[in-house]
Amino acid sequence: MSVLMLLALLVIDPIINMDGESQSHLNQLPTLPNYSPDQVKKEVADSNVINNILAMFEVNDNDDKNAVENNNAKIMPNELQLQQQGLLKQLYIGQKRYVLNAIISDRANGKSIGKSYQAILNVFDAEQNSAKTIYVSQGEKIADYSIIELNRNSIYLQQDQRKIELRLFQPTEIR
Repeated sequence: MSVLMLLALLVIDPIINMDGESQSHLNQLPTLPNYSPDQVKKEVADSNVINNILAMFEVNDNDDKNAVENNNAKIMPNELQLQQQGLLKQLYIGQKRYVLNAIISDRANGKSIGKSYQAILNVFDAEQNSAKTIYVSQGEKIADYSIIELNRNSIYLQQDQRKIELRLFQPTEIR
């Protein structure tokens, strides 16, 4: 019995104690490239670096369909949609529900290289029973809402006199 245990340990030990390079294939998360600030400036000027990094984390269509099923892309009645204002967890526009997923910056060493920020929103469409991800910047529109400001935590939208904030990290109490 002890001989079998010793043989098992001799076989298992090299596998458990592999060096980091040998185990790198076991890591399932993508590894971000290590860009210097000068490389970032050059590549952002070519406008590929952000798209390349985002592509590593892109969600496939099956994940979007599961998100719709799990998140119940429900709709809000129009009279309630017209009352939406201030800080919200999600924004309802017609048959669609918008949820802020991330905000990315194209800043290097505190200096703006381009548009500064881009918001990534998940859009759940109840009518089409679908979900997709959109990328928006300041000055663009989502339906009748203008994106008036983006910062590292929030996206601010305005429709006529109504202002709406979608925030990445929510305070404990939200309307």
